[in-house]
Amino acid sequence: MAASISLGGGTIDLVSDSSLIMNAAPGTNDNNAFVSYLINSNGTPAKVLFDRAQVTKSPLDGSKIQLDRVRGVLSNPYTLVGITALVFVIITCIYTEGAAHW
Repeated sequence: MAASISLGGGTIDLVSDSSLIMNAAPGTNDNNAFVSYLINSNGTPAKVLFDRAQVTKSPLDGSKIQLDRVRGVLSNPYTLVGITALVFVIITCIYTEGAAHW
């Protein structure tokens, strides 16, 4: 079910099926073209809002959120310098202990 309502200087498009915007759905049944049409039907929108309150979360969604957090931490330059320094120290310790036994 879909409906379009003009309100003030804008338009409200309502779609009752949340599967249209799920990651698995855009390539099926022309969902991508339909959502693109809804977003761009009246020109470039100033705002696009999605109400996800009724969309259920799967265990995979939690994994994606955690992966994004880890990626955010690891992409920090200070984290990369710290990891590089730690690897350098570990390799140096292993090498110097191994050389001491010779």
